[in-house]
Amino acid sequence: MKRTLRFTLMIALLGSPALLMSQDIITGYTFPAGDTATDIYPNLGLDGNSGYYISAEDTTAHPNTVQRVITFTDGATDYAATADGWDDGMDAKLWSIKFKADGYESLKVSSKQYSDATLPGPRDFKIQARLSGEDWVDLAGGDLTLAADWTSGVAVDVALPADFDDPGSTSIYIRWIMTSNSDIDGNTVLPTGISKIDDVIVEGTSTSGIEEVLYDSRFSFHPNPVTQGMVTISSREDLAGIRIYDIQGKVVTDINGRVERIDISRLQPGIYFISPVFNDGHRTAPQRLVIQ
Repeated sequence: MKRTLRFTLMIALLGSPALLMSQDIITGYTFPAGDTATDIYPNLGLDGNSGYYISAEDTTAHPNTVQRVITFTDGATDYAATADGWDDGMDAKLWSIKFKADGYESLKVSSKQYSDATLPGPRDFKIQARLSGEDWVDLAGGDLTLAADWTSGVAVDVALPADFDDPGSTSIYIRWIMTSNSDIDGNTVLPTGISKIDDVIVEGTSTSGIEEVLYDSRFSFHPNPVTQGMVTISSREDLAGIRIYDIQGKVVTDINGRVERIDISRLQPGIYFISPVFNDGHRTAPQRLVIQ
């Protein structure tokens, strides 16, 4: 009876069963502030993943892992995680994140990478994933060739294998590991070579069809995708405000107080994220909005 009630609630809120399969952000790093104390942690995603962080690692002396220094410099939009010391890094030096995805399937990851032109960084990376305690697996479509731009080393919706669906409390790790010692000019990477990573987003679909998530969060909106200028908001409790973020994590719409409809006609087609705040201070994980 409880599950039927939740399903009925979702149909009333969303108006279409097809919307139940939209994807949620599980964890995301867009580095909006450039602050080393905060931006190593995700600024998007589920609350349970907020304590994990992105790292630049050296596994040359495996099983020992060295955490290398991360700074924040100019990124695809705001800032990007930045590190040097990539020399002799083939199959050993990498970017890495950790998260949990209990109750989610069809996991996929997107990211952008950049290697410096003045201090040439590594050219070749691949994306791998593993469940805690298991071996790394290569992700199909995860081979990347970087350049001194934010368009060459881009991964879009790279899928994790079905074995990673609904892993329960098991942690998932994703890494971007060097596959050669060549820099972007075809020479050998030097210790001064700089590599950057930005807009790391992991998404997934709730295994219960997102009624569980939205039931708990008390908030929904429709239509989605949207081709018109208005989005209708449904909330079972009073709202203190709503923010809409673009894919880089920048706030593009900020509304205070209760709202029932949002005019998004000025926003360009693309992927955005809606994050409500309730009067009691409760926040939900951002939900994806697609503008066509």
